Formats: sequence, C-alpha cells, structure tokens
Amino acid sequence: MRRSFLILTALSISAWSQPPAPQHQTPVVVKVEMPPTNAPNAWRHFAELILPGIIGAGFAPLGIWLTTKHNDKTNAANRKTPVGFGDCKGQDRRRAQE
Repeated sequence: MRRSFLILTALSISAWSQPPAPQHQTPVVVKVEMPPTNAPNAWRHFAELILPGIIGAGFAPLGIWLTTKHNDKTNAANRKTPVGFGDCKGQDRRRAQE
C-alpha cells in the first residue's frame, strides 16, 4: 500500500513540473439568428389567463364537496361508536374540587 502511494506521489510530482500542452484552436464563428416574433394575440393571452382560473374555480367546489362527504361519514361513524373516557373522569373530578 505504501509503495503504491509512493509511486502515485512521484508520478504526480513529475507531472506538475511539465509545462501545459499548448492549445492552438481557432475560434468557431457561429451566426445566431432569432426566430421571428409573432404579433401578440389578445384572445390567446386572455385564454392563457382565464382558463386556469376557471379550472381552479371548478375544482374548488369539488374539493369542498368531497371533504364534506368524508366528514359526514366520519361523524356518523363516531356517533355509532361509544367512546369510553376511562381515566379522564377521575381527572375531571379533581379539577372540579380545586
């Protein structure tokens, strides 16, 4: 293990002492053309703004309806199942005496 580190260290030190290789590349000339811009369309802009609002306004009542439906089922199940308080009754008596 020590020998391999010694060899790697010697190779890296010898590589540092050498000058970097010259890079003789001519620059590449690129002509950039922008695509033509179309005139803004008022109706399309209006649809881009209004359509997401309409979709969101449609899903909001759906979410409210589903939440209400779930809560009603949960409340009905809670009414059917008796809840035992156990130790809570003793704590309530102690609080009433204070």
